[in-house]
Amino acid sequence: MAAWDMSEIWKIARISHKFHACCHGLHAMLEALAGITGEIDTVTVATHPRWLTVCHNPAPRTGLECKFSYAMTAAMCLSGVDTARIANFSDTMANDPALIALRDRVTVQDDDRLTEMQARVTARFSDGTTQEAFHDLNVPLPLAQRAERLTQKARAVVGRALADDLWAAVQSGDIGDLTAFLGRD
Repeated sequence: MAAWDMSEIWKIARISHKFHACCHGLHAMLEALAGITGEIDTVTVATHPRWLTVCHNPAPRTGLECKFSYAMTAAMCLSGVDTARIANFSDTMANDPALIALRDRVTVQDDDRLTEMQARVTARFSDGTTQEAFHDLNVPLPLAQRAERLTQKARAVVGRALADDLWAAVQSGDIGDLTAFLGRD
């Protein structure tokens, strides 16, 4: 058995983050919806055909089913529900009348011109105007925006204090700070 050459510099060429506590197939749509605000009449989501077999549950009844539903996660996002928080994918949320009403106005369609990492959304507002948004998960986020999103996600998962302590340990640039953090009780 050959020994590894540990003198070679190791580096990670690309990092991908999961900012939402649901199926990866929903993430491009959620990112596209993030900038849409207003009195929504209808929403049309275009996605790669693959995702229609994975996360196109049009009428979820449980929190788990919501994690695989374009319509429900769109309704949650547009209603200001934090999709990074796993606790928000609950049976209560699945049966919320206001979310169901918005969910039922979301249409999902396949578009084979999109990659599996892309989504396009078109929101029609109650005044008749429309807004289109597109997101490609393969386009890197600027470092400051990535740091902000990672901090938000970490806080949603482990709480503010622990997330902030972890961030400080990582930012210190001293591996000892990070290993001390990881080794604490």
